[in-house]
Amino acid sequence: MSLKASCKEVGDRYFPEIRDPQGFLSSFPNWKPLNLAFPGKVGLTDLDGIVERKGQFLIIEKKQKGAYVKPFSGQTRTLKALHALGCFTVVYLFGDETDPSAMAVIHPGSVFKIDPVECTYRDVIKVLETWWIFANGGI
Repeated sequence: MSLKASCKEVGDRYFPEIRDPQGFLSSFPNWKPLNLAFPGKVGLTDLDGIVERKGQFLIIEKKQKGAYVKPFSGQTRTLKALHALGCFTVVYLFGDETDPSAMAVIHPGSVFKIDPVECTYRDVIKVLETWWIFANGGI
């Protein structure tokens, strides 16, 4: 499949509401020029999803089904440091958002351990709903 056809397929599936695909793609940041400010291999990372509620934060890091998360990567160290602040819940979501294969949930105050367990879409929704109740002071 050509790159153009692949982009159309991905765009149609994940971004059907986007009217200007080229503009959308050009909005993705190229951090390489800014990374020159940092020594060695240090560079900017991204968070796939983040929600704040009453000073509590939920971070979702999306990974491909079966992906291995490197325990000492810069991104993992960043998430671990945020988690250590005591107000960050970190969720690793493996697979498609609507048909996930596994997730790892790391709650504030717990040991930062990426230990994925099989899950369904409904399981993910339940975790997010439970986090919302917790963030509102209900748990």
